[in-house]
Amino acid sequence: MDKLQELLTITMEECGELIQACSKAIRCDDYRDNKKLIQEIADVYCMIELIHEYDLVSWDEIDKGVLKKIERLKKEMMLNVSLSVSETKRPEVFEVRGRGELQMAILIETMRREGFEFMVSKPEVITIVENNTLLEPTEKVFIDVDENHVGVVTEKLSKRKGKMLNLQNNGFGRVSLEFIIPSRGMIGFRSEFLTDTKGSGILNSLFDSYAPWFGPIPQRNSGVIIADRPGKVTQYASQAMADRGELFSDIGTEVYLSLIHI
Repeated sequence: MDKLQELLTITMEECGELIQACSKAIRCDDYRDNKKLIQEIADVYCMIELIHEYDLVSWDEIDKGVLKKIERLKKEMMLNVSLSVSETKRPEVFEVRGRGELQMAILIETMRREGFEFMVSKPEVITIVENNTLLEPTEKVFIDVDENHVGVVTEKLSKRKGKMLNLQNNGFGRVSLEFIIPSRGMIGFRSEFLTDTKGSGILNSLFDSYAPWFGPIPQRNSGVIIADRPGKVTQYASQAMADRGELFSDIGTEVYLSLIHI
């Protein structure tokens, strides 16, 4: 193994350790002043500097890649007036604002199909401050579900700071619900809603108004099981996990370190 191969191999190992540290920080909800996470980020940064010193990549090439993505977003802004892009304190990071998570998902998928590679942070709602009060957008949510799904839908919306405004039993096994909920509470809920109602539920939402901040929303209600080593999923290992939830990986699937299984 020559020097460059060794350098890239060590970089791979350091990136793997950083992935593991990030996964543990997420599971333990330990983000601030996490010494292990800081150390692993520092190690990866050092490897990037070494890669640059060995002329494997130049900062000019990295800057060109960033500018190319910015130009692509500016082009999208010309075609889509509801989209806005603003720069941040970091030159390689920029903020994209749109109408909602669906519009963002379409833009991300379109750019990835065009060959762009980038990282996307967790979506956030646009807040405003009036009279020293932090306000956030709220939505009215209209739901039509089977009677036996009312409980789980109401419970999950309540955890997301939703408040029920109306409930009407239509008399033929279907129930109509109306909630008001902060827009950030709806992020990621639609997929859960389809799963909980087994695809039979109908959900529509409409922007209502800005209201005072509703407080923190729980992000995860249960833990996850992750792989502690790379390899293949075995029948023996899966039997012990089957009772704890729905497995994401089939028997014989190749997995990597820290891959979420359940």
